[in-house]
Amino acid sequence: MNGEHHHPRSRNTGVTVASTSSGASATVLYTCPSKNKGEVNLLTVSNPTAGAINITVEVYNSQATAYHSIVDTFSLAANSVIYVVSEGDTVLLNPTDKIVVSASVGGSLTSYISVRETYGEALA
Repeated sequence: MNGEHHHPRSRNTGVTVASTSSGASATVLYTCPSKNKGEVNLLTVSNPTAGAINITVEVYNSQATAYHSIVDTFSLAANSVIYVVSEGDTVLLNPTDKIVVSASVGGSLTSYISVRETYGEALA
């Protein structure tokens, strides 16, 4: 690294959940940049509609090329929020791993994520 110091940085982003299919067809909420480690410390899904909507949240492990459910077909009540990852919890990501979200009704939900990225560190 030639004396360079790479300090962690926070990245916050949100998306409208457009996809009604899980896995590779799901809406990508976050992709960990190459050469970075990501620590997800907040992940929410909100339903501002008048009816319940099923949600699925998955982690894509790029090394194993596999999706793993964090939340699988959970019925999110009308006008409510689910904290998938909140204070005290952490989901660890390697370079190019992803967090994806899908819903039974596309375009109705919003998902938000906060990630601490550290350059040059991958998980063991």
